Amino acid sequence: MRRFPVRAIAAMAATLMTAPATGAVIDAPDLDTNRPQTAAPIVGHRLNVEMTVHDWILCAAEPFAETLVRARQEGPDAAAKAYAALESARSCGRLAEMQVILQEPRYDASIGADGHAGVYGALVNISGAWASGFVVYGGLPEDR
Repeated sequence: MRRFPVRAIAAMAATLMTAPATGAVIDAPDLDTNRPQTAAPIVGHRLNVEMTVHDWILCAAEPFAETLVRARQEGPDAAAKAYAALESARSCGRLAEMQVILQEPRYDASIGADGHAGVYGALVNISGAWASGFVVYGGLPEDR
């Protein structure tokens, strides 16, 4: 499994720390405001509780996170390709472990017969400071 480089995490952390409270960045693509918002997480993650998650993906903006989940719906190869592009642009990165406080489910999708992937708006503990960002669960197949 490929891990996100420490240097890139520091760059993303700087972006998250200086970004507005929404976690948006200037170069982020426009959000689709006409899509229905997910009212509650399908998989039942707990909101507003500090927790440690493993192998989730941190993205600097919601559109990047949604791009990854949509690609995951297309299949593992599409997800790997989308992730590689987002990672090289330092827009998203997979972390072996991170502390998060999930605040709001933003996008949820079924993956195959019984899998799910989705995006949460969250607070992320980066070097002892909490920053707003977007986290993705199930965005990549387990073997990638």
